[in-house]
Amino acid sequence: MAVGEQVFGFFIPTVTLMGIGSHKELGNQIKALGGKKPFICTDKGITKAGLTEKIVAQV
Repeated sequence: MAVGEQVFGFFIPTVTLMGIGSHKELGNQIKALGGKKPFICTDKGITKAGLTEKIVAQV
């Protein structure tokens, strides 16, 4: 059985924030993209510094 060609596409908008205090803008960016439950991938150091909780509180 032959399989016909199928082309799929999707768009993932990307915003890159850098610099001291940039985590304060993440909530606005998440909301602007329509996000409600963001997936946050980080490490122990960022979480230990309290940044993860600050990001979650913004959404």
